[in-house]
Amino acid sequence: MEFLIAPYLYGVVIHGIDGTSYSECLTIPSTIKGLPVLALADNAFQNSKFQFVSVEGTLLRIGNNVFKNKSSITSITI
Repeated sequence: MEFLIAPYLYGVVIHGIDGTSYSECLTIPSTIKGLPVLALADNAFQNSKFQFVSVEGTLLRIGNNVFKNKSSITSITI
């Protein structure tokens, strides 16, 4: 799974995924390309098909509507 990222402070923000991958599990890594993952952008995973979400690091910001229209998430692990 490839994340769409952009610089954010001294790390990166995740804006979504490349759209070609499917998985029931989403793991937000603590780093991408050696930089800390600090935030999830607004609407990053709206309309996604994830059921299980795990966050490995510490996020400074979780944007609005990150999982909008996603009613089948059964577990979020932080």
